Amino acid sequence: MQQRNVASCLIHGDLSYTHILYQDTISGIIDFGDACIGDPAYEFYRLYEDYGEEFVRLVYLYYKTNYPFPFDVTFYDQMQRYYRYHTVFHELLYAIQMRDKRNIKKRVTQYEELLYDNIGNPLKRIVFFCI
Repeated sequence: MQQRNVASCLIHGDLSYTHILYQDTISGIIDFGDACIGDPAYEFYRLYEDYGEEFVRLVYLYYKTNYPFPFDVTFYDQMQRYYRYHTVFHELLYAIQMRDKRNIKKRVTQYEELLYDNIGNPLKRIVFFCI
């Protein structure tokens, strides 16, 4: 995949439904332990994963309209073609670190499905040995 030339910004780094406090309206965001300067498409992918495409398009439009948010024609492509792999791989590495065999199997299956969907060929089973 070709590298994008994107303006980085401060991102939460782990913005998912588990870190958004919500009761009738958003009342807070918690857990800034992974905050960093990064690609906003990463942050939006986590929202895409949890809330769907329509929600992410509304949030993107809100930021683009109300804040100096860079317009990027490859933004959605970046979310869908790169960060979906990154997220599954990150979760796989975490499962390996925790030696969670059930979650390892789940994440390997997810990764295989992603790869299969994009290359159109069956893959050899990926085997991980957890010591």
